[in-house]
Amino acid sequence: MKSAFSINLSKVRRHCNLTQEQAAAQIGIKRGTLGSYEEGRAEPSIVILAKILEAYEVNDAQAFLSDPNYLIENPNPKIAFDSRFRKLKGPVRQAVLILLGLNIENGK
Repeated sequence: MKSAFSINLSKVRRHCNLTQEQAAAQIGIKRGTLGSYEEGRAEPSIVILAKILEAYEVNDAQAFLSDPNYLIENPNPKIAFDSRFRKLKGPVRQAVLILLGLNIENGK
């Protein structure tokens, strides 16, 4: 059985009219890796997950990760793929900085 994350990842990508190849290139992963996430055969690292959430401008990560009806309840998510990925913000930024062992206060 697929996870809510896998279901939502696939739904949101299709909602944006993106192929797996296009979406994977924007995230910075291989198409097969994205396919594995969408099919529920693999789960992304926290760094890749942060990039996915940021790329799709997911405001409610908890719902995206746990509610298979996320797109139905949020039919117009802000989707903004950027080849450079905007700088991470808020708790996601802090989590990535902590995982990378970087100074949280000044982002170095």
